[in-house]
Amino acid sequence: MFNEDDSAQMILITGFAIGISIVFLTVMLNNVIYSSNMASESSIDTYRFDYSNAIKISSDAAEDAFINATDNQSFNSDIFNQYMSSYVQRISNLYAYSGLAVSVKNSSVEDAYLTDNGIKNGNSNWTIVDNINTTDNFLLYLSNNTGAQGDQNNSFKISAINQSDTLIWSIELYNESGDINVTVTNRTDTITTDTKSDIYQMDIINNSIDGNSFSFNFDESINNDGYYLKINNGRYLIGQVVLSGKLINNQDFTVKRLKVTRLYINMSSNSKQVNATVPVTLP
Repeated sequence: MFNEDDSAQMILITGFAIGISIVFLTVMLNNVIYSSNMASESSIDTYRFDYSNAIKISSDAAEDAFINATDNQSFNSDIFNQYMSSYVQRISNLYAYSGLAVSVKNSSVEDAYLTDNGIKNGNSNWTIVDNINTTDNFLLYLSNNTGAQGDQNNSFKISAINQSDTLIWSIELYNESGDINVTVTNRTDTITTDTKSDIYQMDIINNSIDGNSFSFNFDESINNDGYYLKINNGRYLIGQVVLSGKLINNQDFTVKRLKVTRLYINMSSNSKQVNATVPVTLP
């Protein structure tokens, strides 16, 4: 249990971390404004440049806010909102120097669909990672028992496909009368098929579902082939995926798709105005 001094120290540490992050974002924003002004002096229409940068930096800010809000703890919405409020004030002030009015609002942080952008109407068939040599960590989480929403004809699927475009391993999930069917195949056979009443975590590499043994046989199926991981029907699964390993060029990779938020960005000048809703996958 924390005493009052410990609690005060934790508050100071959290505040300091947020402050440092905001200073960093302020420097980035100043650089964007400076670059924009330089382009303007060269008689280049910078409106599109300004807006693209506002989207990019706001997306980065949301990711940083989420990281701060989950640092050694479960998600803290107060820290997330505090970070975003500080960021919004700074981006508004800084763009004002260029004669632009910018407002940024964010939705709540939500469970994500496993589409490319985390929302249901995003691209449902997409590649998570390309040119993989080895996968050391492969976790798949379902948000709850309604996470698998498709039937057998609309099953969620993750496939490992080698450089010859041959499927070498796959996992399919679909809703079967309220339960979840899990089917795992390799390039020639069905490895396992089973129906579970409830699933939270699937540890593909360590062959377990919620700590209980389950034959995914991922490493045995891959057989050291270079491959990519592709999702099909991502709109039919609400959940999270965590991946790490090495690429063919020996570089490390890490992918985390945990949550999603939406940014509502408005930019206006004397002659133009543009609005957009931008989904941001977190972190």
